[in-house]
Amino acid sequence: MKVALVAVGSRGDVEPYIALGQRLVARGHSVRVASLGSFGEAVAGAGLAFHSLGDLPRRFEPRAASDGRTAFPDGRTRRDASTLFRGVAGRALFWAFFAGMLRASLDRFISACEGMDVVLFTRLALPVPHVAERLGIPCFAGYPVPHTPTAAFENPLYVLADRAGRASSPRRNRATYAIEWGLTHQLSYRVLMRFRRERLGLRSVPRRALRRHLARIVRGTLYAYSESVLPRPADWPADVQVTGYWTRELPGDFVPPADVQAFLDRGAPPACVGFGSMKSGDPLRMGAAIGAALATVGLRAIVQSGWSRLDLSGIDGDCVLVTGEVPHAWLLPRAAVAIHHGGAGTTAAALAAGLPSVIVPHAFDQRFWGRRIAALGCGPEPIEHRDLSADTLATALRSALAPDARGAAGRLGERLRAEDGTGRAAELLERWMGQAG
Repeated sequence: MKVALVAVGSRGDVEPYIALGQRLVARGHSVRVASLGSFGEAVAGAGLAFHSLGDLPRRFEPRAASDGRTAFPDGRTRRDASTLFRGVAGRALFWAFFAGMLRASLDRFISACEGMDVVLFTRLALPVPHVAERLGIPCFAGYPVPHTPTAAFENPLYVLADRAGRASSPRRNRATYAIEWGLTHQLSYRVLMRFRRERLGLRSVPRRALRRHLARIVRGTLYAYSESVLPRPADWPADVQVTGYWTRELPGDFVPPADVQAFLDRGAPPACVGFGSMKSGDPLRMGAAIGAALATVGLRAIVQSGWSRLDLSGIDGDCVLVTGEVPHAWLLPRAAVAIHHGGAGTTAAALAAGLPSVIVPHAFDQRFWGRRIAALGCGPEPIEHRDLSADTLATALRSALAPDARGAAGRLGERLRAEDGTGRAAELLERWMGQAG
């Protein structure tokens, strides 16, 4: 069958789709991966056909202000970039921004799905179910983060700092999903309904009927994480399945950067530090805190620079190596601990490597995964971005490097490496396609 994988989001959204795409190709299927243009090289490098959904508009990207803080599209600056999309008001702002971005790329979603037999899409690919309806092809969802309503835990986007250690309420948990649904479809509704009428030739769907309408189109949901990390809630329907992580093997001819290999060879396993696509509102403060904590604990570190622009100029160059992207599947098993933002992809890679984590959440679902790390005994409670200091990070590192945390992380890593979430996802998609046919 011809499969369109439409992955809108960050690297943590796209990498699992690349892994699934490779597995589907190995099982004899034809695959097209559609994503933002910046991921074209990664998709093509994995041997998959790529379809660009365009590039992220620069006006939606935070950028460095003259005083080292982070500037946002409205011209204001903030020292804590993570506050922009937090809370209900922040989520509303996010969806307002995103609705504006959608207008410029709607036609690309049509061409991404044309000529295909089935489409799987990430949560931000909102036009896909409508396109699938118009083309008459089966449509499924695939997410690395839970978004199906449940009483078991709150929507990962709504985990509040002041609720650490407090028992969750089933009523509140369900309410967080209802809030996010309302914001998502309230702020994108007009854009998508106009798209249905003017480009797809479909009738608009009344707001009150939209959820039921989409439930008929999206025939199943696959979650790309492990039940060993987050058990499947009993109140989810049968067409919502947790498969395990979608991961891919390193190429057999992979050669690590020479400076990274040399740094590893010179001493004990280091900390691996990286905040992915998160931008720090104050890279000077964060860099100083990280450097001082590493020195206090006596750890070397490999820092993957990402978008955070951490300023590590004051740290002994023999103890810290700053590098670009190095595959987590290769690097993390050679580290002692991971210090990261708690994105779904980085969290998965650290757990699979059997590595304890210290998480400094910035936004989105990151605090949720930080709390899961702590609940599993694989690291301390996450450090709030505003609370990061040399003292708080040093204390967290000592906790993460203690025998209990290292043992728990190692045992969980063994279980995760024995799973084949990618294969299970491919099998479920084939089974559901057979039922749809």
